[in-house]
Amino acid sequence: MDQEFITIGEAARLLKQADSAVMLLIKKALLAGTLKEDIMKSEMREGRMMYLISRTFLIKESAKEKEAPVAKEASREAYYKKEEEPVPVASLEDDMIATLKKVIDTKDQQIGDLSGKIDQLIERDHETNILLKGLHDRLFLLEQGKSQEGKRDKEKEK
Repeated sequence: MDQEFITIGEAARLLKQADSAVMLLIKKALLAGTLKEDIMKSEMREGRMMYLISRTFLIKESAKEKEAPVAKEASREAYYKKEEEPVPVASLEDDMIATLKKVIDTKDQQIGDLSGKIDQLIERDHETNILLKGLHDRLFLLEQGKSQEGKRDKEKEK
């Protein structure tokens, strides 16, 4: 098990990707259950700690990453091929027109109902005005009668 280990920067240049992409590749492998010792090791170089990555691991994982988009694209194509034939535009237009006609009919019915209610309210308002006029006339007659009685009372006192 003599593996060659390289730095993250070297791995990024080898895969022609960013350092963060290499780190993500390592993270995915560790989350998938790969042992850390199989793919990474740490070593002191030039007075600082360096993480080194297995070159064979990188080559295997990059091959898997390259195959994955091809598989995804193939499954996407299969999905779209599996779809039914496209619906003709004329049919869609007819459906839309029928739906809009239903909406317009509903709105017309609502407007008619509201118009009838407004007519009823106007009629009630008219009736209320007539009743108030009658009440006003009666109050006026009562006040007139009281003022005439007051004049009579004053005349009798004299």
